Amino acid sequence: MTSSGLTDATVKKLAALARLALTDAEVRALVPELGRIVRHVDQMRAVDTAGVVPMTHGHPEGATFDSSDNDSDDAAEVVGRAAVAGSAGFDAVDGTVLVPKVID
Repeated sequence: MTSSGLTDATVKKLAALARLALTDAEVRALVPELGRIVRHVDQMRAVDTAGVVPMTHGHPEGATFDSSDNDSDDAAEVVGRAAVAGSAGFDAVDGTVLVPKVID
C-alpha cells in the first residue's frame, strides 16, 4: 500500500469500472502515478478558498483580448497567425479564418 492508500487491487477495481484492460505491469506503474495525483488533489483541498468567488471561466466576465496595454487600437493576436496559417479558410490578407455558416 502506498502513502495515498492505493493498492494494486484498488487500481484494478478502478480499471474494471472504467472498462480498461490493464496488464499487471501497467497496474504496478499506475499505483505510484495515481498516488501522486491523489496527494496533489489533497493539497489543493487544503487551500482555504473561503471568500473566493466561483468563476465560470478563467477570465473575468466581460474581458476582451485587446492590446490596451501596448497603446494600440488593434486587437491582440490570441493564437497567432503562424499557428493558423495552414488552416482551411485562413485569409492571409487580413489574418482571419473564414468559418462556413452551419445554421440556417
